[in-house]
Amino acid sequence: MAVVVPGTETVSRAGIPKPAQAKIDWNKTTRRLRLVELLTDDEVNQYRTANTWPGFSAALDELQARARQQLPTPVCDIPGDDIGLGALANLLASLADAADIWLPRSSHGHTRQYFPIHEEGIVKPSGVPVFDTFAVVDKYLPIHFQWPDLELSESDPKLNDLRRILARMTYFGRAESWCEAKAHVGLKLEEGPHASHWKCVCTGEIGQGSTTCDDRIFIIERKLAPLPIHAERFRNEVLEFLPRVTLRLAREAFRQMLSAEANETLLLRCLLRESSADIANDLDRPIGTRWVHYAVPRTVYDVPRPRRQPRCRTTETVDLVCYALNTATVNRPVLPALTDTLLVADKFRAAAIAIHEKVVDRNGLQHPRNLCGHEENGDPCQGHQHAFFWPTDEDNDGFIDHVTVYCPGEFEQTEVDALRRLFRIRQRGGRPDLLVTPVFWGKAEEFEPWKGGAIAFVSATPYFCPVHLSHGRSGGGKIRPITREIIKGLLEQNLIASQSEVEAMEELVFDYAPKELASVRGAVASGRIAEPVAPRQYFPVVGPTADFPPLPRVGTAAYPEGYDGAWVIDPDQPDAPFGVSSGLLVDRGTRLIRALGFCRRRRGAQVKGRGRMLRITFQQPRRSRRPFAIGDQCHFGLGLFVPVEISRIGRESTNQPSISQRQKL
Repeated sequence: MAVVVPGTETVSRAGIPKPAQAKIDWNKTTRRLRLVELLTDDEVNQYRTANTWPGFSAALDELQARARQQLPTPVCDIPGDDIGLGALANLLASLADAADIWLPRSSHGHTRQYFPIHEEGIVKPSGVPVFDTFAVVDKYLPIHFQWPDLELSESDPKLNDLRRILARMTYFGRAESWCEAKAHVGLKLEEGPHASHWKCVCTGEIGQGSTTCDDRIFIIERKLAPLPIHAERFRNEVLEFLPRVTLRLAREAFRQMLSAEANETLLLRCLLRESSADIANDLDRPIGTRWVHYAVPRTVYDVPRPRRQPRCRTTETVDLVCYALNTATVNRPVLPALTDTLLVADKFRAAAIAIHEKVVDRNGLQHPRNLCGHEENGDPCQGHQHAFFWPTDEDNDGFIDHVTVYCPGEFEQTEVDALRRLFRIRQRGGRPDLLVTPVFWGKAEEFEPWKGGAIAFVSATPYFCPVHLSHGRSGGGKIRPITREIIKGLLEQNLIASQSEVEAMEELVFDYAPKELASVRGAVASGRIAEPVAPRQYFPVVGPTADFPPLPRVGTAAYPEGYDGAWVIDPDQPDAPFGVSSGLLVDRGTRLIRALGFCRRRRGAQVKGRGRMLRITFQQPRRSRRPFAIGDQCHFGLGLFVPVEISRIGRESTNQPSISQRQKL
């Protein structure tokens, strides 16, 4: 603080001691007299003797009066207070020892708060979150603070003062929770197997050799506690730091005032300081406090898992989900090739299971049996009632654009929720992610494309036999008929009741020289030559074999899409004619995708044998046009058969036996 002193150019310091000279500062330019520290009466007289010019004494008296107003006031009772400051100091001193804290079971909680921005009277969100954590306890279970060495009676004034203070305490803790505080005398708390509270004790000051605890039973927490007020360390720390954080002009007078006060009053002064003052003065802890260790039993944090509460929601009956695939690209979608059928189906299954485990059912209470295809003990599901994942090419361009997930046994509600949350699938090779959009959700009988009947089904993906067809080492190379395994697969899925329901089963192939094959078939039909006919070869570098397989023949029905120009052979003949390939045509019949070009490895499973493209014709139209899949990896898109419209034409006069006759042979 400063005072302007007119009429002089300097302040004399003759005969004044150096400590007193540093307490007054004179600015010659502005003619301001500034008091740095409060002067004693002797120092005031010395300055007046050295400076006798008019106005100096009045200026010095004004500075001294202002400085005395900045001095901290002594702690004394104020008339009209319910609790005097002296009584409050004595009460706090009796509670200064570290208390035993009895905690109930607790868990962790947190909040996210956003700082607002005030601009021109308008409050705008800043978007800056503040993460705050705290402990959560049952609101009906109290927290006990116990002082075992403190003895208070019902007639003690300290107890009445404490109850009066606690009645005014409305919130408690960092979370500022509403509370109701009460004081009790003689309350006995005990630990036991059925106890609701656990005792947390102070093990000592940090760095002062605190008691060690078993880490398997206790968790060590660091907390603030008052210094022992009757120790010399407490008084020395208060007398050293408390004047240091006050104004310089009042430090010495304040230090003398504190030296005359009792330790109880010093503790009250420390508690009345604001935390912001300690932070502003770069103090690592409040004055008069210490860091101590508390041993907290780990049982406090063993919160029992809550019981699963049934949710009141409508259970959906869903056994069919159809998805459309797309990518977030500009020109055209980057879809997976039809040959990646097995990989796409496996990624769909893995994504649905991951969503079920990490999002829908985090507690693991519901096993996704229909999605994973395994029981809870790890055994594979029987009866083919779990989910089929069928990637399909609806526009016949050679790329997968739809995925159908069908479960004959119906999905559970948690599995439906997982499929509902499926919206993105990763692709391999750095290609953009697949965007998954459900286009149908419900029952299979309500799906319009599957309504009606169908008599013939054709392969949309190659069929791979799930077993080896050879007879082993003792079989002499003899091959078992594959139609027997196909019939077995149809019976396992209850697609047919008996093998007599299948009228015909043909394998569709493509010849490398269809015109030449047509001329040979014409010669056989006219009687100029007779079968068996020598095989046609690309390079006749070896002689023909002794036995020739039958030539491919023209089909008995109109060809479906993807099989224009295909020929028909018997699926059970041991050797395929030379120059034919199994596959299907895509992109308007301009490109042939071979059956062996399909991916045949999925995680630990590998498909063996050659793939076949088949057409199965039933005796009577099936009641539904629903596709079906049989054979190896049928739940992942291989061996898929889709309905086709056929118009019967004149059949060739062949001596091919029926399916039932083959089985008898």
